[in-house]
Amino acid sequence: LQTLDIQANRLEDGDAVLSILSQLPNLRVLYAQGNTFVKSFKHYRKRFIAACSTLCYMDDRPIFQDERRRVQAWTKVYDVTGDFDLANKAEREELKAIKDEKLQADVKRMQDFEDFIFKESSSTELVT
Repeated sequence: LQTLDIQANRLEDGDAVLSILSQLPNLRVLYAQGNTFVKSFKHYRKRFIAACSTLCYMDDRPIFQDERRRVQAWTKVYDVTGDFDLANKAEREELKAIKDEKLQADVKRMQDFEDFIFKESSSTELVT
């Protein structure tokens, strides 16, 4: 089972749904909006992404690698402490690390491009 649509089925027990869905090894797409548990299940999206490692799309949006990394950081702390605030802090720190990595990659790409341009312009000058 790769795609599951359980929207608007009046499901109330988020823990039970999560327990069942976490056992589906190939679940890639989940639609669960319109169920009672979605609004009442604290940190619904994070907890389902953490428990269902193969999910790529949930409800109204895709799950990108950055979000999965943030969720993994959040879950790691929450599972140990049970503290939502500490877990949220860990997620913010991971988000900062992701942004820093992207900035460093951008700087490296720019430097590589400048080096390439300099190398090409130097070799062109030697030919003429």
